[in-house]
Amino acid sequence: MSKSQVTNYKPTVEMSEMDDEGQNLAIDLAIEALNKQMTERNVAAEIKRGFDNFYGGKWQCIVGREFSSHFDHEPNCFIYYFIGKYAILLWR
Repeated sequence: MSKSQVTNYKPTVEMSEMDDEGQNLAIDLAIEALNKQMTERNVAAEIKRGFDNFYGGKWQCIVGREFSSHFDHEPNCFIYYFIGKYAILLWR
């Protein structure tokens, strides 16, 4: 995926319990990683690492085109969003 392909996609937040700062950080970290043409696994690792460093705690992240999930999360520590064809689920 070329840099222009990723940055031309509008991020779409499907569900979130995060404040705007957290949502923007999640989106920015994903776009940066996708622009580096990382694998889905490495994109998830970059987002997780960014949130672990900024907010502390043990964040979890899934990136993919198709997946199912069921989990518990801390209050205000959840976002499910899309960047292009990639779905991203992040929670603590």
